[in-house]
Amino acid sequence: MTTTTTEPDEAPGSKMTDEEYGDYRASSALWAGTSVLITNQRGEVLVQHVDYLDGTCLLPGGGVDKGESPASGAVRELQEELGVTAVIDRGLAVDYVSPGAVNAPPEMRYPGELLHVFNGGTWDEKQIAAIRLPEREITSIEFVEPARLPDFLFPRDARRALAALRARINGAGAVILEDGYPLSPTVLDRAGVLRTPRLPHHYPFHPASVPGAETPIRQSWVWAFAPDGRILLLLDPDTGAACLPGGTPEPGDHGDPVATLCREADEEAAARLASITYLGYLSDPEQPGARVRYAAVLTGLGPPPVDPATDRTYLRILATPEQALELFDWGPPATEQLTAVHQARRRLAIPKAARQPVTELVGPAHLGAPRYAAHVNGTDEVRGRPDWRVLVVGGASGMGKTGVGRALARRYDVPLVEVDDIVEALLAVTLPEHLPEVHFWRTHPDAARQAPESVVERQIAIAEALAPAIEAVVANHVGTDTPVILEGDYVLPGAATPRGDVRAVFLHEDDEARVTANYLHREPEAGPQHHRARVSVLYGRWLAAQARAAGVPVIAPRPWEDLAVRVAEAVGQSPSAPSSSGQSPLVRTP
Repeated sequence: MTTTTTEPDEAPGSKMTDEEYGDYRASSALWAGTSVLITNQRGEVLVQHVDYLDGTCLLPGGGVDKGESPASGAVRELQEELGVTAVIDRGLAVDYVSPGAVNAPPEMRYPGELLHVFNGGTWDEKQIAAIRLPEREITSIEFVEPARLPDFLFPRDARRALAALRARINGAGAVILEDGYPLSPTVLDRAGVLRTPRLPHHYPFHPASVPGAETPIRQSWVWAFAPDGRILLLLDPDTGAACLPGGTPEPGDHGDPVATLCREADEEAAARLASITYLGYLSDPEQPGARVRYAAVLTGLGPPPVDPATDRTYLRILATPEQALELFDWGPPATEQLTAVHQARRRLAIPKAARQPVTELVGPAHLGAPRYAAHVNGTDEVRGRPDWRVLVVGGASGMGKTGVGRALARRYDVPLVEVDDIVEALLAVTLPEHLPEVHFWRTHPDAARQAPESVVERQIAIAEALAPAIEAVVANHVGTDTPVILEGDYVLPGAATPRGDVRAVFLHEDDEARVTANYLHREPEAGPQHHRARVSVLYGRWLAAQARAAGVPVIAPRPWEDLAVRVAEAVGQSPSAPSSSGQSPLVRTP
């Protein structure tokens, strides 16, 4: 019998007998091998020390026997080498190992090999303790950081193992390799993810406010959720290291960790955030302070920026929270943080993401308006937009109004209007004889050094003189149905329309020492400003009394990390009844 073959097995038109064809195919046959990628709960990879190699390790596995499938060979090798019985049902990689890639002796007649890498899963301590090594061949096992695989394995084996590990994290199916190099590299391959050691940050996670007003905030990071439930992750193009958006506070953040993470997210990824929600903090036993964590809605991205702090342009990807944790070494505390992340995701009305390949975000992207989750009457009510049109944030100077106003503007994706800007506009278009109170500090520059009680009387007079202008701004936004946040020293509780469209909250700190410290932090060049702090506390007491009389909530600025959340909760209920004074409150005190 003759067999007609087609390209690429032979030249066109040639014919062979079955025996000739079998000999031909046998002459070009490759070896078949199998190996298994196993990790522990820290993401470290299991390698075997063997007695026939001097210092070089291998993954569990070996040659495929005659008539045996690669998956069956993997099961057999695990039983022989580790003494465990496992189910092997997921391939991670198939690698063509060329003859020239292996320094094999000529007498071995090495023709090349197809080596299959299978997923052995993540083993817990009980599974690891069940390992029983044979009397010969395997001398010991070790779990190593993925970036250290080149120190333990042959270079080609390390490349293959890392490619298989990235494929396992990515979840797009098995990858095809040639000598350990992917034919179609993913963004994880191109970034070289896991080629540098992960930093072991096994810091305890505390789902609570940072203890003590003086505890320094050393870091502020955010789990920024896209509408499909995945989060924004940044990859360093130089090292392949992964990180969440965020960073360390700078003086311009004025001690507000929300301002820190929003600034960093913009600088690192041009990311726009809304509905920012506090999760908790990490504590480092060796460095006093807190590393705070937030969740937020990712509403859009600009073009990839150059981070001014590192002079790098990060690769931006969407990954599930679980995929993200596989790129970190956060230890057991990561489980509790992940629980808090998913609790926040549910409050933000974001679905849980299915396991899927990561997606690179290479250009600008609009991810849609967020759906807001506001805590109302003990339940999480999902809203398409704020149910107020004007949110007034009042209080004396040095209370944190601007910081929380900016955080709330980002949370609700609405503009922020500062009363100081209204004052500047009036000063520019009026004369002192028109509005003497508004011009007072310019016409009487030494008056600010008078007794604190006298300065407070003047501030009250200025606030009352500005009330008509502020009321006009409020009425305009209510009438045009355009939400806005209004903050400033001179806004009064009664300046807003007493309806459900307008809400207010006033911040007050009664501790002069803390207000002095806040000024010193903001303006260190001015030194301690005790007189100014005294004025602020006295004026703040008057504003707080006016607010309480109108049924408007008054809250303490500290702790900073959850101030925006507390303000949002304080104004979350629409007014429904007049106060005992006969006035209709802007909001009811919770």
